[in-house]
Amino acid sequence: MNKNHILSTSLVIILLMAATTNNAKAHSFKVGFLVPLTGENVSQGRDAFDAVLLAADERDRHPDNHADGHLGGLDGYVLKIDTNRDKQEVLKDISQMVKSDDIQFLTGLIPSKISYLVVQQLQNTTTHFIDTPIKDITEMTTMSGEGFTISFNRRYGRSPSLSARKGYRIARDLDQIVRKIAGNFLTTAT
Repeated sequence: MNKNHILSTSLVIILLMAATTNNAKAHSFKVGFLVPLTGENVSQGRDAFDAVLLAADERDRHPDNHADGHLGGLDGYVLKIDTNRDKQEVLKDISQMVKSDDIQFLTGLIPSKISYLVVQQLQNTTTHFIDTPIKDITEMTTMSGEGFTISFNRRYGRSPSLSARKGYRIARDLDQIVRKIAGNFLTTAT
């Protein structure tokens, strides 16, 4: 074997390793979750977040999981941002989270006064905005086949609010999206 053949073979192996590394599927993902954490609407934020955790525990959970739960077959980490503040503070927190925490999704109970600004801020990033409209959500069936109201009440000792129903719907949407893109977050357009 000559030197050029060894160099070209080594280069091909290095390029294949680099290509495989860049296209590797994720084993986990992060979600920026916008909810009121303070003030008069704090119960709405708590209900929405609790419902996301309920959904994240229903499927694919494994005993050594240190994440907030499992959605779409991957460990999910939910990072909360308090929306009960000045909109510029909220937008600043979103910007920092997108840059430093490498979140793949941004969703939650997003106030209409900032929703357009949130979408603008995510342009030219790899963070996907998930907007789940609240339709006539009267009763849903959980991923485990039980009624949502019964499941939520059993776990948290209270009836679910409309915010809880939206939080659960968000988690279900995330589950479907993550399964569909199979963890290839960077190669999927928003």
